[in-house]
Amino acid sequence: MPAEFELYIQKLNEDLSLKDDKHFKSQLEYLVNQLIEKDFSSLVQILYRIDVNELQLKNLLHTNPGTDAAILITDLIIERQVQKIEFRMKYHSNRNISDEEIW
Repeated sequence: MPAEFELYIQKLNEDLSLKDDKHFKSQLEYLVNQLIEKDFSSLVQILYRIDVNELQLKNLLHTNPGTDAAILITDLIIERQVQKIEFRMKYHSNRNISDEEIW
């Protein structure tokens, strides 16, 4: 994953409120657009690594032909990162198992 892109994902992981920050989102959209234009294979690898649903992405792109693809992809990236963070928070806080019982 390109370093600058990874930095944005890390920032989002550290501060979930960035998902609603227009400046953050526009910067991420710019990076996605750069990858679309100059290094599409890296973008595909990033989407795979982040675990963006391929079918959902295809459907979204197909049903919104007039919308900038970078906007749609950025929304899916943010949505997926938020899902992962919420999942971790939900199941991490429910671990009332002692270290001995884990093994």
